[in-house]
Amino acid sequence: GKKESLNLEWLESRPNGVPKPKWHGFGMDLLTRILPYDLEARTNVEFLKEGLRFTMDLPGEHLTDARLASGASSKG
Repeated sequence: GKKESLNLEWLESRPNGVPKPKWHGFGMDLLTRILPYDLEARTNVEFLKEGLRFTMDLPGEHLTDARLASGASSKG
């Protein structure tokens, strides 16, 4: 069957667009290298004339039920 995944799209609009930076720091490394390496996420960062667009597809095996993670009981 179809595997679960989390699909995220982030759009950041600016009147004059978002120019591609001449260098990148930790934030860009996180989005383009760390998330794909550590979590097998497929990520893409685009610098468009309308603004910035970031997309991520995170495989379901890296998602956790918040109730289980917090130790909360599922019993009412």
